[in-house]
Amino acid sequence: EGVAAASLAFPSGADANQAAAWLSEEADVEANDGGQVVGVELDDKGIGPVAGLAPALCAMYPDLERLSLWGNPLADLTDLITCVASLPSLRALWINGSGIEHGGMAPQDTAKILAACPQLEIFNSSFTASYGMWALNFVTSFNKSSQMKTLDLSDRDLPHWSDMVASFLSENNVASINLRNNPRLQPATVATALSKVECVQEIVWLEKYREEILSAFPSLTFFNGRDVQDVDSMRMPDEIREEVDELWSLVVKYTNTYRLRSAEDESLVWYVMDEVGQGVVHSDAPSVQCQDFFYLPRGVCYSLMWPVRDIKAGEMVSRDFASGDDALLSIRASALYVLFLGCCFPLCVRPRVCL
Repeated sequence: EGVAAASLAFPSGADANQAAAWLSEEADVEANDGGQVVGVELDDKGIGPVAGLAPALCAMYPDLERLSLWGNPLADLTDLITCVASLPSLRALWINGSGIEHGGMAPQDTAKILAACPQLEIFNSSFTASYGMWALNFVTSFNKSSQMKTLDLSDRDLPHWSDMVASFLSENNVASINLRNNPRLQPATVATALSKVECVQEIVWLEKYREEILSAFPSLTFFNGRDVQDVDSMRMPDEIREEVDELWSLVVKYTNTYRLRSAEDESLVWYVMDEVGQGVVHSDAPSVQCQDFFYLPRGVCYSLMWPVRDIKAGEMVSRDFASGDDALLSIRASALYVLFLGCCFPLCVRPRVCL
């Protein structure tokens, strides 16, 4: 009593009626103010072949704009393309952690998906070359009580700068824009465009771009939260800047992320575990598994850890930092080498957790 029913995997070879019935039971849907369903989440539903879902998706959700297929064992790229190409209103697609995406999408596979669905503006949380006002509105959630509205475009891998961003900033009177981790953008070009937007007061970007940005945007008020007129706060010795850049390049070893998504917003949250979590080491034969768990009543995310086999007294606790299909072992090993061994020195010495 009180235990939710387990999800049923999508039945392979299901006809249109069976697919519709399955969607009615399993899909997490989000509707707009007019009552039309515009978002469907089918995360971790055991979906292999997905093309059989397309007719039911089209019939039940003709205005579908967002489709999430996180964590499904999708394996056939052609099958996926057949499905998404049949959804004319689709603007955002997530297949992270799927059989197709696991280990990273090959550029040619991404290109095939975008060619079949040219109206996509967001793919796996990154902006596509077709991004526009829809994508900007989707990732934006303004805090009405905040004195300074911020447009957070960090970690979106923008393929290019669009004048629509400047228009969006002006229309919404946005004062601050965060552009961290968008390596394909040219800082001087962006700063020049932003200098023409009267409401923009702050740019958040990598510290190494400071001089280039201020040269192109001399009237900027704040850069990375500091007043540009306060020379002492802006000056950073070259040796310290090099250390900061090096530490930032290594921080991925010690950080984790989880995704928060709602009908109006999507954001990526970075966090660092405490000394216990940091002390868990990697192993291809782990003794524990770790998973993010968001507890809604308190609005807090926890890292849940539980044993997956018997652990001997005094044994070092370990988990697989690149868990996945054993067929991709070589890819996982390469990623772990770069992550943990491919650097000249460790960020810190972490304590080891033993039982």
